[in-house]
Amino acid sequence: QINDEYGHDAGDAVLKQFAVYLQDTFGRFLVARYGGEEFALILPGLGSDKAFGLLDGFRQYVAEQIFILQDDDYLRATVSIGLSASDIGQPSNLNNMLQQADLALYAAKENGRNLLMSHDPESDQA
Repeated sequence: QINDEYGHDAGDAVLKQFAVYLQDTFGRFLVARYGGEEFALILPGLGSDKAFGLLDGFRQYVAEQIFILQDDDYLRATVSIGLSASDIGQPSNLNNMLQQADLALYAAKENGRNLLMSHDPESDQA
């Protein structure tokens, strides 16, 4: 949406600032750009409740930030998050967890954006 409304330079500026926020907040974990405007985080050692709380706090933090664009222009942006968690003792498969997180992300976007949705393994839906 940012690319469409403000252009690709603005989208790139927002992605770069967002990446700094990710690194500042989650630098001790694995942070990777997954594609386009998607990022993946691996948060080992955190249970699903703790991961949910940390990610939801980050979602709120991003919504409060001002993203600086060229020519002293600025905008606000939000983040939608899909969470897939494997608590200690549960078997996990990275590919399955990425697919589950993607389903939850899709649900967050479909339900209005600026949301954190967690995958429900019981129903195989977000």
